[in-house]
Amino acid sequence: MKIKNYLKKYIIAGICLMFCLAVLYILFNSLEKYNTLFLVLPKGIASPGIDINKVEEFSKNEFLITYEIPFFETVSLAYGEFPVTVIGTTSSYPWILGFTMLEGSFFLNQAWAGKLRHAVLNSKAADIIFGSTMITGSRFRIRNETWLVSGVINDENDTAHIYIPSSVRGGAADAMALTISDMFNEAYVINNLRTLGIWEKDFDFVSFNIYNQLKKERVLVLFLVFIILLLLSLIRPLIMVFKNQIRSLKKDITRFYPEEIIKYKQDKLLKTALFTFIIILLPVLSLILTIRIIAICLPWQDIVSLSALNHNYFSLYLNWINNTGIISFILFILFLITLGVFFVSMNMSIYLKNR
Repeated sequence: MKIKNYLKKYIIAGICLMFCLAVLYILFNSLEKYNTLFLVLPKGIASPGIDINKVEEFSKNEFLITYEIPFFETVSLAYGEFPVTVIGTTSSYPWILGFTMLEGSFFLNQAWAGKLRHAVLNSKAADIIFGSTMITGSRFRIRNETWLVSGVINDENDTAHIYIPSSVRGGAADAMALTISDMFNEAYVINNLRTLGIWEKDFDFVSFNIYNQLKKERVLVLFLVFIILLLLSLIRPLIMVFKNQIRSLKKDITRFYPEEIIKYKQDKLLKTALFTFIIILLPVLSLILTIRIIAICLPWQDIVSLSALNHNYFSLYLNWINNTGIISFILFILFLITLGVFFVSMNMSIYLKNR
């Protein structure tokens, strides 16, 4: 098989692979907006629980932090009753989790401090209870308490949720969410959270940036594997061409003096030297790329499995990152198998053709 024809097949395979990797990269890049999200999840069902007043004080002095304290309640109106999930939280909840308001505004910090009965409905709750999302200023009752609707939020949940100041109902925060940045990196955040009694033995720390980076690294590894297979596959055809060059050169040595060969056969000498250099270079490059792949893959074993995390809190986000992680892993294995089959079939065709 000629090297040009051989390369054409690899170029076509490379274009197909690049297209698939580009689609994967775009898919995973859609979660880029959650890169700064950092979750603190209890390891067991029974959480130590963090006092919400301490969390509020911590947010004022250190950095913003939020949480979810769920309750199952029934909303009462003149025309019916509606079961909902009420979430006690802080005023920074939508900004940390990246939710947008459809109408009105989220309750303010003053409402939390003053224990005002202000409520924010998600679009599902607004549709079920009021039949519209244009409901700012409306009122409803829970347990004979009247609540004022301050706005409607798009939280991407398909169940009815109502968000209220946690100070009204009280309770303890079991799981928390915050954003990390260059100013507040992961190590700084974990160290400061210890002042709230949050320790590694009781909680898991989930940085979405790590899991998103893992998916992108899988794309990079697939690309590097393809390059390694291409380099290794080129060695055999190049050796065959090199042998032909050596045979031709041996014939010239028997027919010409060394001075004549150097003078009139420079092109052949240069080609032979070039093929020798390339044949040596390809395994070296393959080894360097293999070491690079090992360096990328080794830290993967230290990443906590998403299936081992507590999914009772912030399940929407954990499901997003978990589902894309499963897709990433399955496609990663499938592409590796495809590359292996392509590599073996190409080299078998060369072997059979030159038997």
